[in-house]
Amino acid sequence: MTIALRSLVRGDRLPELAVRIDAADVRAYLEATGEAASASAALWGDTMPPLALGAFALAALLEQVPVVAGTLHTGQELAFRRAVVIGEPLTARISVAQRAERAGTVLIALDLELHAPDGVVASGRITIVYPASEGA
Repeated sequence: MTIALRSLVRGDRLPELAVRIDAADVRAYLEATGEAASASAALWGDTMPPLALGAFALAALLEQVPVVAGTLHTGQELAFRRAVVIGEPLTARISVAQRAERAGTVLIALDLELHAPDGVVASGRITIVYPASEGA
């Protein structure tokens, strides 16, 4: 099920998203960020690089809420509470914290919580801007 980005309003809660990141996903992330060839790649062991969690959560969000032309990801803040083991089942809970429209542009802030079976492992906010109307 996809949700139209323009339909989101403050207070909306998106359906929970299952997020499972396997070793191949982590390798691809490390290669894409240039970390695979660095000595730090070996430091992760069987845990995920924290910023990879944010990237994969954003990817899961984009599957559910496709962006519109002109969308910009303007920022994200994440706080990590513990290391996450590769392959550990996670659930992303996303809600619309703020939505403002000015001069034909919408600014929207989405609160994110990543839950493992034992509780919240990461939380934060993703901010995007997009044109208020199609063709703008």
